[in-house]
Amino acid sequence: MVVLPMPTSELQRDAAVSAAFGTAGERCMAVSVVVAVGKAGDPLVAALRDRLATLRVGPGTDPEAQMGPLITCEHRDKVASYLAAAERDGAVIVTDGRQHVFDGQGFFLGYRSSTT
Repeated sequence: MVVLPMPTSELQRDAAVSAAFGTAGERCMAVSVVVAVGKAGDPLVAALRDRLATLRVGPGTDPEAQMGPLITCEHRDKVASYLAAAERDGAVIVTDGRQHVFDGQGFFLGYRSSTT
């Protein structure tokens, strides 16, 4: 997903979150990278961090859940490994759900801001 340099809007933020995390990212067209052009980067990262803090993660049986579990433990670990690799390569992890604890069953990644 490419975000052009304009004032960051709720539409940009919500589109990125929905495209990346809808159906727990388990679809062929899920956004895995957001590229901010020019000065769009810092405001967009802040807006995404704030929006992800409100993302309700839970089982598919919860009508309030906005993102469910990943399909298998192996896939959850694979997705978590992308965060670990980014961290090793020097990326600043702004949102990290690897340590989020859930009640019940499922292969979840959650939300934890590295700034809180």
